[in-house]
Amino acid sequence: MPRIDEQERRRPEFVGDVPVTLCDGGTWFLPKPRICLAPKRNATGFETRCAVMGWGHDYYSKLDALEVAGLKDDSVAAINAEMDLACALLLRNYDLTDDELAEVLWFDMQDEANGAMRRRIMETAQGFAPKPDGDGSSGT
Repeated sequence: MPRIDEQERRRPEFVGDVPVTLCDGGTWFLPKPRICLAPKRNATGFETRCAVMGWGHDYYSKLDALEVAGLKDDSVAAINAEMDLACALLLRNYDLTDDELAEVLWFDMQDEANGAMRRRIMETAQGFAPKPDGDGSSGT
């Protein structure tokens, strides 16, 4: 089966913030959400409230689901929340079917390179700049 042409699938509102090598071996680009923190009063003082600028409440709900499931937990709920965020990022930039998403994105819990891809996607999904590779580049 031929590789999906990344450039042909770009949406008109494509934003090429973060390159990442996905499971098909191709470089795809993720838009980085702008996440802002603001104070919110609670019973004992203030806590931090998160807002995702320009992405709507649906994306914030996805982030919240990840937090509830546990950021470092490999439970089914955490992995489902990660996959939901990863798909949301890709579908914001690309016009892909569900089958095509499954072709370019999967989580292999035994593969170190796949784990690095997963971490890069989650850093991006949470609004963090990707960490540089050992050579100082942003890598993929």
